[in-house]
Amino acid sequence: MNLKRLILKPFYKIMSIPYMASLKKGVTKNDFTIISNDCCGGVIYHRIGKQFCSPFINLYLEHNDFLLMLSNLDYYLNEELKELTTNANYPIGFLGDANPVKIHFLHYKNFEDAKLCWCRRKERIIKDRTIVIFNLTNSLDVDYVENCIGRLKKCNIENWIVLSRFDSSDPNVIKIDFSDLNVFSNAQILSPQIKPYKLHIDQIGYAKVFSRFKN
Repeated sequence: MNLKRLILKPFYKIMSIPYMASLKKGVTKNDFTIISNDCCGGVIYHRIGKQFCSPFINLYLEHNDFLLMLSNLDYYLNEELKELTTNANYPIGFLGDANPVKIHFLHYKNFEDAKLCWCRRKERIIKDRTIVIFNLTNSLDVDYVENCIGRLKKCNIENWIVLSRFDSSDPNVIKIDFSDLNVFSNAQILSPQIKPYKLHIDQIGYAKVFSRFKN
């Protein structure tokens, strides 16, 4: 942390209180399930003060695995989570034996903890109040993003949004502006916008995104 931010930290903390309250304004009072391909879902729950009604927390799936799962979501969610032995420094699990999808439990110490959280939160899924959030902002290839969106549309998902760096005529695609940043990184969507309590993901407009769920 630089000296300027250290000095301003107490002020930022005070300033964050009304800002965080504004993020929750207009958001449905009832819970809902977010199915996301990375940590965005968990961060959104935290930002708007909602319970984790989803097992997709503190993990990520590669794009192809996420799309494969969405193509037969009920099947994969009913499959037992099994451990995949790798050289990674974090646990990796998989669902389905014939066409397995890998889940990278990036923020868990071991597979046992990851599976326990996965199973516990899976019981909280609200099937009739579910939204898929596909974060594609880590791609700088517009053709690749459009291809992923096309594949997503074929998955017969009722509620979904895509987060992208590119403009789109599709109302379900939300462009995230990163013009304030000079260096590209995969985690930019969860990074601050000028003020440390303002994240780039806040640009999606939580009240509007979740207005599809009636209170």
